[in-house]
Amino acid sequence: MRLFNEVDQRQFYCQRGGQLLCAPNDMEGSFFPYHEDVEKDELMWSCVESNLFPSISMAQCSLVFHPEYDISFFGLEKYHPFDAGKWGNVYRLLEEWGLVSPSTVVHPEEATRRDLLIAHTTRYLNSLYSPCVCARIFEMSFLYVMPYYFTNKYLLRKMRLHVGGTVAACRLALERNWAINLGGGFHHASANAGGGFCVYADITLAVRMLLTLNLVKRVVILDVDAHQVRVSLGRVNGLLTSKSPALRMLLTLVLVKRVVILDVDEHQGNGYERDFIGDSRVFILDMFNPKIYPRDSKAEEAISRMVHVDADTPTDRYLEMLDSNLETVLGEFEADLIVYNAGTDSLEGDPLGRLQLTPECIIKRDELVFQAARDNATPIAMLTSGGYQRSNAQVIAESIRNLHTRGLIQLKAAPPPSPRPHHHHHQHNHQQRQQPAPPNPAR
Repeated sequence: MRLFNEVDQRQFYCQRGGQLLCAPNDMEGSFFPYHEDVEKDELMWSCVESNLFPSISMAQCSLVFHPEYDISFFGLEKYHPFDAGKWGNVYRLLEEWGLVSPSTVVHPEEATRRDLLIAHTTRYLNSLYSPCVCARIFEMSFLYVMPYYFTNKYLLRKMRLHVGGTVAACRLALERNWAINLGGGFHHASANAGGGFCVYADITLAVRMLLTLNLVKRVVILDVDAHQVRVSLGRVNGLLTSKSPALRMLLTLVLVKRVVILDVDEHQGNGYERDFIGDSRVFILDMFNPKIYPRDSKAEEAISRMVHVDADTPTDRYLEMLDSNLETVLGEFEADLIVYNAGTDSLEGDPLGRLQLTPECIIKRDELVFQAARDNATPIAMLTSGGYQRSNAQVIAESIRNLHTRGLIQLKAAPPPSPRPHHHHHQHNHQQRQQPAPPNPAR
């Protein structure tokens, strides 16, 4: 079945900066990056046929997590600054507090090679077979001598699950007005490069899929990492649980027009910035520390609103800067989705960030962003991104709990099993009834 007629598929191509760029005829002259590894119609159909857009039941909330997010690499992950168990620790805390259950969260699918080609070049994906490339991206020296089988099984596959989680969260936000992926936010990866522990460009992939399918037409990216870098479905809600991704896409083509990506990691989000240079549908608000990694001046060309934060920025001033800039952006650029890259490497004591924000500031920061999204009736998808202390998981979990307490998100936990009735009394009576009657006295 063809979902789109010839006119819908008509696209115009131009050459810019060494990349082939595509502008759908109804996009008012805007364009999105397109590389030569994908055929003209392949990009559209890769998005339509992808399994990364999940179905969700009314018993589930739009919190996305996979039990295999955490990285376990023969114990060697303990020598890396990144907390490889952060994502699972966040989930366990939420479950211990009775806010979620395994059956009420959404488990994402692993991104396939075809999915990844929506955002990456074939050459880059092939380069990941090289131990040297992976060792450089993840900054793990032992990967130089690690066979690809182990790197793929214990590292790359985990990252592909995170990518699936980001795509799922962005899609679910359009249905439920909010979604949180407990992982993802790899904002240093771009179409043909990785770095800073980021191997796959999950933000680029998710945004490009939504834009390609006309689920959204404009995007705002708000990045406040220290490093540079409401839709009612009514009666079609039940149909969206169909197993056919193509049917779900057809039903939602006209629901959303614009997206905002909000990134609050302390590092510049240079990966997706490079991918969206010149794309007028993507608005990037990046709050970052310009004096630390990656210092990518080329990527800065894509930043629509750049806000520098210094290491000595006090908490109150930081929240004022975020609030005022976010209010301005959402007032000027009407978006259909905010992709919120909520890194916590700006916490005090972080070994790779230089800001000294308190846990209370991080919690207030997230509340401020979600409140702004609600005030502007804009769906929001949150990613956890960077943060390199063992204490980060506690802060993230407390922030999510605060959002739930404030009514800005609605978490769900499965009801506890009803107690089993006690049968001891009935068994006793039954035994009494089964006792043989005494013999009749002789007449």
